[in-house]
Amino acid sequence: MEDLYSEISEELLSELKNFKNDINAYEKLHKLFRKEDALFNFENWDNIKKNLKHEIFNFQDKLYKHLLDIDKKLLEYESLNQNQELDVNLVDIEVNSNILSRNKEPPEGFTNSSWYLPCFPNLNMIEFLHEDD
Repeated sequence: MEDLYSEISEELLSELKNFKNDINAYEKLHKLFRKEDALFNFENWDNIKKNLKHEIFNFQDKLYKHLLDIDKKLLEYESLNQNQELDVNLVDIEVNSNILSRNKEPPEGFTNSSWYLPCFPNLNMIEFLHEDD
């Protein structure tokens, strides 16, 4: 095992020198780092396998959740294309727009004016638009 470790270490050092001169690609260097690390920790291979299985499971779980989100968004967009109505919470829209525009200041001279309308819609304005429907 020592001979194999010394051989991999020497190969890693030579590849590091080549990488310094931009001769080699990053992927090959990364693969050699993983080989050297695995051989250095050969007593802990069971723990390493367990950790890698856990990482793979976490990655698959994240991927599955992202795919579910994508499917949800696709269904929303398809319903928009088919002229179907969507449930919209008007209060959430107003709160969200207030949060987004909180840092925006009114133009100079309009700070106390009743003519200045903020960049976010008022809930009464939104409800007025939907009264005609």
